[in-house]
Amino acid sequence: MAESLLRRALLLGIGALSWSRERAEALVDELVGREDLDAGARESLVQALMERGRRDEENLRAFVSEQVARAVRTLPVATKEDLRQLEERLRAEMAAWRKAGPNGED
Repeated sequence: MAESLLRRALLLGIGALSWSRERAEALVDELVGREDLDAGARESLVQALMERGRRDEENLRAFVSEQVARAVRTLPVATKEDLRQLEERLRAEMAAWRKAGPNGED
């Protein structure tokens, strides 16, 4: 029974990310109904699952953001910073061109 409860707890933790509160409550109620869990611990387990899901979601978002940023850095595409620098260079060149006049004279 302890192994089964541990296995269910692990599955609860793994799946908590995609669960709604209603789904978590239903599974916890099932554990209470089977007497694998004390009814008094129901709400604290539901809260723990929801908190775990929130943390897992934040961690997943951070991980995905980092992986996307890493992938973008390896692609041969211009970044906003690249475009800003190019615009700055172009403005400087245009200013120098205007200052030199139509015949390239100062």
